[in-house]
Amino acid sequence: MISDNSNTIKKAFPDILKKSMGIISTACEKAKINRSTYYEWRKTDTEFAEACDEANEFAGDFVESKLYKNIDSGDTSCIIFYCKTKLKNRGYVERQEITGANGNGIDISVTPLQERNLDIISRATGENG
Repeated sequence: MISDNSNTIKKAFPDILKKSMGIISTACEKAKINRSTYYEWRKTDTEFAEACDEANEFAGDFVESKLYKNIDSGDTSCIIFYCKTKLKNRGYVERQEITGANGNGIDISVTPLQERNLDIISRATGENG
């Protein structure tokens, strides 16, 4: 059975989590509870879990507002980060293309030992080829 004090802490915890910027260990320290208690409450109380999710969203919004502030001030790395994460549909995507020298294909050869190992593996797994 949960004590009255425990209920009070549980009700206050989402606000403590919000003030801790979503950092669970910090919020648990401030609330004087174990992390396992927090996770048990989340697992057994959907209302509590939703309130904690909302507190985490606050932290995300706060960080995102800082990103926008830096973008507004012309911070190139923040602009690039935003483009790579939010504007992929506009072509701001980095891709790695693996090719051989001068854009040619890559020649892959198998040594006799590797060939022997592949043969052993295919026999063991019943695969042919």
